[in-house]
Amino acid sequence: MAVAFAAAGPRGAMNSDWIHRLFENYLSWLFALFLATWGGAVQYATRVREGEQWSWPNFLLDLVICSFFGILAYFACLSTNIEGPYMALIIAMSGHQGAKGAKFWVRIYEGRAGGPR
Repeated sequence: MAVAFAAAGPRGAMNSDWIHRLFENYLSWLFALFLATWGGAVQYATRVREGEQWSWPNFLLDLVICSFFGILAYFACLSTNIEGPYMALIIAMSGHQGAKGAKFWVRIYEGRAGGPR
């Protein structure tokens, strides 16, 4: 896999715009996915502490579900211009809530779209 580098500048420094674009485009996605997955792991750990039997398949399935809802929260935050710590809080809590959090987003959608309640 080849990476194209821009020509060296007047002082011989490599142009690092591609690195900036890479982080700008993908770092926020990765951070959102990390927060949502972390929230899902905390949720599963809480359930295990409350007596649920540990199961790797259930744990991995919960992480998939929680990361999905965390990414949905990420898009919702982007569309409503929520940034910074508030975005992180919403993503992590959505990941923690998992499928239960879907009810929250459905209520928001119904309220904004004027759909049935």
